[in-house]
Amino acid sequence: SLKGELLRCSQYGIGFVVSHMGAHKGQDLGDCMLAVAEATKSILEDTPADVMLLMETTAGQGSSLNDRFEGLAVLLELCQGHPRLGVCLDTCHVFAAGYDIRTQEGFEKTFAEFEAIVGLDRLKVIHVNDSQKGLGSRVDRHAAIGDGEIGLVAFECLVNDDRFSRVPMLLETPDEEIMHEVNLGRLRGL
Repeated sequence: SLKGELLRCSQYGIGFVVSHMGAHKGQDLGDCMLAVAEATKSILEDTPADVMLLMETTAGQGSSLNDRFEGLAVLLELCQGHPRLGVCLDTCHVFAAGYDIRTQEGFEKTFAEFEAIVGLDRLKVIHVNDSQKGLGSRVDRHAAIGDGEIGLVAFECLVNDDRFSRVPMLLETPDEEIMHEVNLGRLRGL
C-alpha cells in the first residue's frame, strides 16, 4: 500500500509521503530494523524519483519504531542514506517520546541532538501539534497549539527559527474545522 501511495502521489505531483515506519511487535529490534530497511529500499527502487518518503517520528506508543532520533539514523544508514528518504518531525510525538521542547533551552537541545544524529538536511516536513499527554508519556494525543502540555514557547521557537523557514509545517490538531483557523492565528501571532 505504501508503494501504491508513492505512485499516486507522483501522478498528482505531490512530492512527499509521510509514513510511520512500522512496529516491532515484540520481535528483535535489530531484525525488525533490517526488515523495514529492506522493504524501504525495495519500495524506493520501484517508485518514481519525484516523490520522497518521509519517516515520521512517533510517540513510542506500543512498539512503534522511530520514537528516538537514533532509530531514524539507523534506518537512514541501513538504506545507505537514500536521497529519497527523509524525516517528518511531529512536535507532539517527540515530546511524548521524551524530548522536552517546552523551553527555549530544551528546544535548542532537542534540535541540536536531531542535527547531530539525523541531520537537519533530512528534515523535510514538521507536523505542528501540542500534546494532551505529558513529557515521556509515549501516548499520541494531539492538542490545540498552546492548550496542551507543550505550551507556547516551543511553537514560538519553531516558527521563528530561520533553519525551518522553508520547511512546510502542517497542523494535525483536533477539531480542525473549528480550530485550524484558531491554531494558525496563534502560530502567526508568535
